[in-house]
Amino acid sequence: MNKFIISLCAFCFFANANAQIDDLFDNPEAKVAKKTSTEHLSTLIDKLPMENNKVVFRLSKDVQGANQATLYALIGYWAERRFEGEAKRDEWPDDRFFKNLMYSTIKQANRKAGTLTCQGAEEMVVTNHFLVKNWAEVYYTLSLHITDEHVEATISNIYYSLNPESDRIKITAEDFFSDEALKSAKGKWKKNGLKYRIETQKRFKNLLKEIELVTTKK
Repeated sequence: MNKFIISLCAFCFFANANAQIDDLFDNPEAKVAKKTSTEHLSTLIDKLPMENNKVVFRLSKDVQGANQATLYALIGYWAERRFEGEAKRDEWPDDRFFKNLMYSTIKQANRKAGTLTCQGAEEMVVTNHFLVKNWAEVYYTLSLHITDEHVEATISNIYYSLNPESDRIKITAEDFFSDEALKSAKGKWKKNGLKYRIETQKRFKNLLKEIELVTTKK
């Protein structure tokens, strides 16, 4: 009887969590975009998370009472949807917007070791007005390590393909909008750097928040 109750509780938790994950992929109405100046954009940027001169976003979360198998199943289910090639959620500039490219995928999954590696490849839009759309392709690696009651997530190797519809320019996050890069940038290049830095931090903070959400027991 005890084993049955435990199994039933685990099933209910997993089912509820999956429903919660599905809710992330709903499509609420998008917000209205607002124009901003370079001076205003400069006031909106946060400190960039740097490690060894590279932009790296991290999450370290304890999940009391959750074993590795449960956490791995939850995160794996979320990752299959989040990194599905050509998938889309919401409309820009909604905070949860993403539009994946065909290269977005789960590159590696090892249930026994508790590791997942996801290739992020998606559109990043920073301006979308009548006849003007400023967007780039952003690529990154999401690495996950899952153990009993604990999840580690790392976003790294971030780079952009600018002007993807014409002459592509490949640039790393560090060369595009680090503090040093912005100091020497001028005019349109600086404004673009500020915009993509703000959008990048928002995008990846939200992505890590989703991992927190799907592993939180209700």
